[in-house]
Amino acid sequence: MVYRSAKKLARKAVAVAEAEACRDMYEELETPEGEKRIYRIARIRNKSTRDVNHVKQMEDVNGVVLIDEMKVLERWKEYFEGLLNEENPRDHQDDGIPYLGLASCAERTEVVRGLKRMKNNKATGPNKIPVEAWRALGEAGVDLLWNLLCKIEEQEEIPDG
Repeated sequence: MVYRSAKKLARKAVAVAEAEACRDMYEELETPEGEKRIYRIARIRNKSTRDVNHVKQMEDVNGVVLIDEMKVLERWKEYFEGLLNEENPRDHQDDGIPYLGLASCAERTEVVRGLKRMKNNKATGPNKIPVEAWRALGEAGVDLLWNLLCKIEEQEEIPDG
């Protein structure tokens, strides 16, 4: 009980001291000197909120170091306008050799690797067979799918005529 009353008195004394300090500060700020102090405090607070890590200097096109913030910003503007708005020459590439159909039949290891990489519970393709079914068939499923892919590739290689 004694502790609580002492704690209450201490809190009250701190509150009174804070109120007096604030009152003194407000009275001081009412004077012309106080007005200058307000602006000084505002400038310091504004400066402290600025990003310290940003670049404060850079070189212009001629290699002269720019320190003035407005000149640095203008240089960045020039740099990005030149970077983003100028046309760059493009290399001309030959047509090359035309691609004449599919490559040789997929290897069995490619089919195994493809089945392992496919995710479960995804939408089925045109054959309406989910990947889980192919995996459940095991080696027989891999062989079946591999043979099916090879047959499809063979049919696409046969020219119509």
